[in-house]
Amino acid sequence: MTAPRLWPLALALMVGTLSACYEEPNPPQPVPEDAGIRRDAGVTEDAGVTEDAGVTHDAGVGTDAGVDPCGVANACSPNATCEAVDGAARCTCKAGYAGNGATCADIDECGTDTDNCDANATCTNTPGSFTCACNSGYRGTGTTCRPEASFAEGMITITLDDGWDTQFTGARPGLNQRGIRSTYYIPSEPIRDNWANYMRATEIQTLLDEGNELASHSKTHPNLTTVTPEQMELELRESQAYLQTRFGVSVPAFAVPFGKYNDAVITTAKQYYGSHRTVAHGNNSPGTNIYKLRAYDVESGVAVSTVRGWINKAKLDKTWIILLFHEFVSGTPTRSTQINIANFEAILDDVKASGLRIVTMAEGLAMMDGVKTDPTGYTVVHEDELGIGFLDWSWGTYNLQERGVVRKGVTSISFEPDNWNGLTFHHDVAALDANLYQSISLWVHGGTTGRQRISVNFYDGAPGSPVLIGSAQLDTVLGRPIQAGVWQQVTIPFSAMKLSTSSIREIRILDASGMDQGTAYLDEILLIRR
Repeated sequence: MTAPRLWPLALALMVGTLSACYEEPNPPQPVPEDAGIRRDAGVTEDAGVTEDAGVTHDAGVGTDAGVDPCGVANACSPNATCEAVDGAARCTCKAGYAGNGATCADIDECGTDTDNCDANATCTNTPGSFTCACNSGYRGTGTTCRPEASFAEGMITITLDDGWDTQFTGARPGLNQRGIRSTYYIPSEPIRDNWANYMRATEIQTLLDEGNELASHSKTHPNLTTVTPEQMELELRESQAYLQTRFGVSVPAFAVPFGKYNDAVITTAKQYYGSHRTVAHGNNSPGTNIYKLRAYDVESGVAVSTVRGWINKAKLDKTWIILLFHEFVSGTPTRSTQINIANFEAILDDVKASGLRIVTMAEGLAMMDGVKTDPTGYTVVHEDELGIGFLDWSWGTYNLQERGVVRKGVTSISFEPDNWNGLTFHHDVAALDANLYQSISLWVHGGTTGRQRISVNFYDGAPGSPVLIGSAQLDTVLGRPIQAGVWQQVTIPFSAMKLSTSSIREIRILDASGMDQGTAYLDEILLIRR
């Protein structure tokens, strides 16, 4: 009896078993006839293409030999990357986009709060990404922002003007004992011609050997605003040339004699020097104009405690404070430019105790943003500090460094507008030309009471003999009372003030009621240019 022929059945069973054990990674989905994909398009199931992808056979996606599934015409979104996998296109949305690969939508990182912008920055969505920009009043990369009026840490510089011999005999021992390097602003002629009571060239060389810095203070120490353009240029050029040649050092810093300068002086200084230091009180921020650096002139009448307050402010605000000294005496000063040596050394002790970074002028300038001009659209009257050229001649109860109620930056102004008292800002450098400006802008806060009556007044005339040339009241300009608890911006056109002349020497912000009123606050006082 012949055995049955079972091999065809075994083979069929084997094929069935193998088919049952194999499974596609992504089983094919039914495709409607009108989906735009022909069933013979050769699109594999793991291509990541949804039914409405609209991929046709000539899209360049397929398994045919020699066909690049990621060719020019593929199924992927322009905002996706294409990867050829087993002859099929695998689409993956790029960073900043979300979707299935065939369609990729932009992710709004700003709207979904998935950005990394600083709390003091503005996030702006862009295709596939976003940008961070520090808000007004702050500076940085956008992912980190700090108040624009601050450095990473506070700094202090000791400067000594004129080259008096007591700087070597009276100031140098205390400075060296505390390891403080300083910057000496020297007029060249007294050194070259050995004027009495001035340092000798050998003493200046000793200061340089000890790590101190040399800067120019003109040739003969004149008031540069009163000399001819030719004399001005000679004073600045020859001073620098002599000091550099005699001592073999670079002299990039300059300070005007008597603190007197105008636009012509600044223009000439820029031809020869990289910076200019004034005697305008206040601290310097990274964005301060390096040709109008502020400094505190420590004269005989300035108390040690006052200087300590200036130092503490620089530490708190992380700004750069420059202290200026002239002559040194062991007894009682007989001139305003003199300071008692014991008081000077007490100030140096405060400097050391403060923890401020002690720098020379060159080291401090290296931390600056390098701004060489004033803002083009406005002149600062007060914005954290009094603007360059303005002096505080105010009276009554006020604080130009208010920290409790601040709109922008680190400080504002608080004052009690009582019994005609108020703020007076005298422009010392030169009278302001009203023709250059169209308005004055400020922010006012009514404190806890509001409804203060406050006037803004412009004056001309010599110091001590002011002449009112224009005035306006804040609530009148606002068209409503000053409000309590909120900041309000007030812009007063010069046309509304009816100025009688074009020369402005003082700006006074005064009580207009003649009565006791609640504390008010001011911030960002600016003269707006035409």
